Amino acid sequence: QRRRVGIAKSRMLPSIDASAYYGGATGNSGTTTDDAKIFIFFRYPLYSGGELPAAKRRESAKLMQIMARLDAAERNALAEVDQSLVELSSTRARLAAGRRAITQADEALRVERQKFSGGRGTSNDLLLAEEALLRAKTEVAAIKADSQIAVAALRLATGQLQAPVE
Repeated sequence: QRRRVGIAKSRMLPSIDASAYYGGATGNSGTTTDDAKIFIFFRYPLYSGGELPAAKRRESAKLMQIMARLDAAERNALAEVDQSLVELSSTRARLAAGRRAITQADEALRVERQKFSGGRGTSNDLLLAEEALLRAKTEVAAIKADSQIAVAALRLATGQLQAPVE
């Protein structure tokens, strides 16, 4: 499109053309005459009825539209990368918290087993501790899946991964 704008501008400028001719002719008397001609043409669009400036404005307007779309696409791409990075950072923090929750639930289950085996705890408390541990492990598994999705989204946003075609 930039080339089209340049072409539209150049049509408004003067142009110079040159050509040359050389020819020799032998007459009936055996003499040779040399004939050389040089032509220089200067063209300048004096009046085009506004067609040339209008064409330039049209091409310039198309260029501006293309540039605006390109800027919007770049902003969207950067926003996708930023969002993917934030999501990845969030999943890493959630994963660390989930692992701490597993450690705490595991310790609580160990204590409840000791209490139950010593006759001081109930089976209900033991089951609740096991449930808390399983819930923490399930949450960590879900966070790991979210992390993989965030990595894939980042790779897609940075162009390292092709979008699936349906």
